[in-house]
Amino acid sequence: MLKNRSLLIGLGIGLILGTLMLQLMNLAEEQGMELSQYAQEGVQEQQLYTQQQLTEQLEEQRAALTKAEAEAAEAVEALAAAELKAAEPDPLLEQAKQLVRVIRIRRGTGLEQTAEMLANYGLVADQQQFMQSMSKRSREIRSGVFYFTGFPSEDEVREIITSDPTLTHPAN
Repeated sequence: MLKNRSLLIGLGIGLILGTLMLQLMNLAEEQGMELSQYAQEGVQEQQLYTQQQLTEQLEEQRAALTKAEAEAAEAVEALAAAELKAAEPDPLLEQAKQLVRVIRIRRGTGLEQTAEMLANYGLVADQQQFMQSMSKRSREIRSGVFYFTGFPSEDEVREIITSDPTLTHPAN
């Protein structure tokens, strides 16, 4: 019976493996059919364009692109015009740069009075700050007639009023 037993076990295993293989093959065939159906449906769902539709879409895109190019060209022209206008010298500014202001600081004039006078002439923006920076300097304000051309910085103003007044004359 042992001899027949191994034969029967082999036959049983063979039958089981055969049926499993058959089932796998049937499943694979069904899956393949479903995939081919999906592929066919996908092809049917894709929209195919006619030549006229493609031409219309291309014209729409070209029109949008042309409109954007026109807007960009206008912006470039506006920028170029602004740069050209900025490059042209302003006649009033040129005249103001040539403006010479003459200030006379009398002997004994204090720092506060000098700062007020310079602020009134538009040479100093912040009177208090100017007074603080002058008090930190070791050089004193000199008396005399001082000439200020254009728009000097506060440092230049400090330098001028602490230097020899004869050196500030525009002819020098």
